[in-house]
Amino acid sequence: MVASGKPAEVTVDAKWLAPGKTYAFHTSAYDGTLYETDWSPWATFHIRDRVVDIKLPEPDKDAAAVGLDAYQEPQKAQREYDDPNARSGRPASGENCSDAGDNKVLCAEVGEVGDLTKKQQVSVENRLRSTRDAADLVKWCSDVSSGTDWFKRTEACMKKATPLYGRMYSKLPDGQTILVGTATFASVIQIKLDPQSTTFQ
Repeated sequence: MVASGKPAEVTVDAKWLAPGKTYAFHTSAYDGTLYETDWSPWATFHIRDRVVDIKLPEPDKDAAAVGLDAYQEPQKAQREYDDPNARSGRPASGENCSDAGDNKVLCAEVGEVGDLTKKQQVSVENRLRSTRDAADLVKWCSDVSSGTDWFKRTEACMKKATPLYGRMYSKLPDGQTILVGTATFASVIQIKLDPQSTTFQ
């Protein structure tokens, strides 16, 4: 029951209504005792079809291609690695060694992210600044700070400076080896994806 002049609601089961169809109805009031003798005017309603008709404009073949990467600033990335301060030392088995002749043995080892000291990180930063931009695979790589990994939609510039260690050992006549030289290299990884395929550089 609703008050005179107020809207009334009627629930119709969805199985009686079909998409894309128009329905008509009229009403006759009942106050609980008497029915109205006249019917209301017919009213109609339409059930919208599920298919959405969208008319798109014709493409402009002369329009310049949209450079999506230009609209995204480099974002900081989180590389998963363990805490270097928690390690007591590096096992000798991590070295990859080869005989260099002249009783010399050359060894190389990939370090862990975060192994570089603050002084080494500053040195890396200064050397990277002197590198020409043309040498970068990822053109914005020289503009972002070292010590952090950065990425965009199809490019990455990993500047956590993973160190590479080079060591030279000398063989003694008694068969023992002694360390005679070391070198530490800091690496920067640049990755460029090809959005048209599954390849990357």
